[in-house]
Amino acid sequence: MILDLHTHSIKSDDGRAKVQNYCQWIRSRELPLDGFVLTEHRQFDLESDYSELAKSSGLTILKGAEVETEYGHVLVFGVTEALTAAFDFADIRLPLARVLEQSAGHGAVANGWYFRDLAETWLWRQSNHLVQARELPDDLVAALDANSSARTVWNRFPPSTRKSMLWWVISAGRDDTRARRIETIVEKAARLPEQRNRPIYTDR
Repeated sequence: MILDLHTHSIKSDDGRAKVQNYCQWIRSRELPLDGFVLTEHRQFDLESDYSELAKSSGLTILKGAEVETEYGHVLVFGVTEALTAAFDFADIRLPLARVLEQSAGHGAVANGWYFRDLAETWLWRQSNHLVQARELPDDLVAALDANSSARTVWNRFPPSTRKSMLWWVISAGRDDTRARRIETIVEKAARLPEQRNRPIYTDR
């Protein structure tokens, strides 16, 4: 059996597709997949029942979660209601050791799919601190304040999205790179007043 182990639906803040859209996409493109696992950001969907959709589409639809730790994102498979009570899935600064320990203790499997080195971890923690303290770098504040549409969109972003973009700004190695990244954030945010909240950074 071949499964896509890392997918998001519109239940996640950066998801754009409904679950049935994934099924249609897999079938219409004749992808060599037998199903997928929904790993929604910072939550576990206890309510949704996809058994009928799975049956009608001929696909296996499973549910997991993606949580955030101080070292990066972790996919958790085999989540139970008891595990959701063991730690706060919505916390964006979970201790990695606790996630691994609690998952194993409840018969789940936790797998890190994106971990950071020490320098990157420091930058990520600094981004998290800025979000929690509701502080922004002066140059980003000036750019957002100069564009009311971009500021409105920024204020509506969830903490995880703001953290991702702050990390992108403060991780720039050169002043001109940092300035370009801030310009990109403001420019793209200003064009997204009605779209879903998702990181808008690029690689430049």
